Amino acid sequence: MKSPQERMNYIIKKLNIAKKSGGYYFWKIIWRYYQIKYLISIPSSTEIGENFNIVHYGNIVINNAVKVGNNVSVAQGVTLGLAFGGKKQGCPQIGDNVYIGANSTIVGNVVIGKNSFIAPNTFINFDVPENSLVIGSPGIIHKRH
Repeated sequence: MKSPQERMNYIIKKLNIAKKSGGYYFWKIIWRYYQIKYLISIPSSTEIGENFNIVHYGNIVINNAVKVGNNVSVAQGVTLGLAFGGKKQGCPQIGDNVYIGANSTIVGNVVIGKNSFIAPNTFINFDVPENSLVIGSPGIIHKRH
């Protein structure tokens, strides 16, 4: 393992396996160490699908109530967080095959549809349909084909 991203991705895979088969507390301690070292805050209780990928490490924050699908990639500075009030109170659900660009923020009880691309520096507090490209702050949805 050469890069911090590769280390974190490896530990996430091991932690997910350990949740089902044993050794969870060992990997939780290892996970916590690397969270502090690489400035990544993803609680071990977060539901993360297979092949989760940290593209660039640093300043990644994911709330423990967020649900992340399979084949999701996040870059540095991404925040997936809780909205405390309003119509969209809660945490996001990220579909399969989603890329979330650097410094993007997704908050509230929103659903990001599968096969979507969230451009860097995008703010989202609304549902995103499948196969979409979202750009800007506030985000604007562009349908992909």
